[in-house]
Amino acid sequence: MIFGCLVDKYYTRLTRLLDGREIYSDVNEELGGDDKDFNPHEMTEAALAACTLMTVKMYASRKNINVDAMTVKVKITKENKEETHFSREISFNDESLDQATKDKLISIADKCPIHRILTSNVTINTSELIE
Repeated sequence: MIFGCLVDKYYTRLTRLLDGREIYSDVNEELGGDDKDFNPHEMTEAALAACTLMTVKMYASRKNINVDAMTVKVKITKENKEETHFSREISFNDESLDQATKDKLISIADKCPIHRILTSNVTINTSELIE
């Protein structure tokens, strides 16, 4: 679970309640922030990128496939009330991987939990926090 609070203007501290680890978020100057850290859209992109790398690496490790030089690039390319589009590009910097293996690893990326959350029918229940 994550607890968030405003620190300054739009600068936001996000605390993992399990152990108190913190990360921060901000918006760019055009929106009134100071652009000190990732904005919420970038954090969403980062969550998908991290989950993709971890999921593909876990699968590859179980199959004894070396993907230590793998990289991923994620971008929100379209966002409106009806739909959101992401682009995700995965690079395997290992010439020993054949195309069939690369294709399989790319298909595994769709199994990452964040991908599944982003492509599911999401409901968010919002209520007042009483402390």
